[in-house]
Amino acid sequence: MKVSVVIIVKNAEKTIGATLESLKTFDEVVVFDSGSTDSTLAIAGNFENVRLVKHNPADGEPAKNPAAYYAKNDWILSIESNEVVSPQLLSALEKENLSDDTIYSFERTNYDRKRRVRFYGRGKKSLTAFTTGIP
Repeated sequence: MKVSVVIIVKNAEKTIGATLESLKTFDEVVVFDSGSTDSTLAIAGNFENVRLVKHNPADGEPAKNPAAYYAKNDWILSIESNEVVSPQLLSALEKENLSDDTIYSFERTNYDRKRRVRFYGRGKKSLTAFTTGIP
């Protein structure tokens, strides 16, 4: 799959394992760490397709663009450290012939404290991530 995954993390030891487990089929996952002091980096280091990048951002500095710089593929999937990619989405991505002149959208399933969020505009199509929340 010619999509790089970029994840910006800081102290995500509770969720990063499930996130990275869902991304095993991607050839590259860039974990862009903003100063974790827990076991986040040790957990991420257990995955063969993960490249760890340590970053010390200035106050308020956005990290998305610097993180994307490290991706080797033209297509980038940017997700949060508490999100997982569903098997259905993986299958769809593997079958899709990504085109430079196309905008892709998909539905997300969001959770708050293990409860699915169905209102407040969540669960609608999104252009920012190919993910479903960790239940």
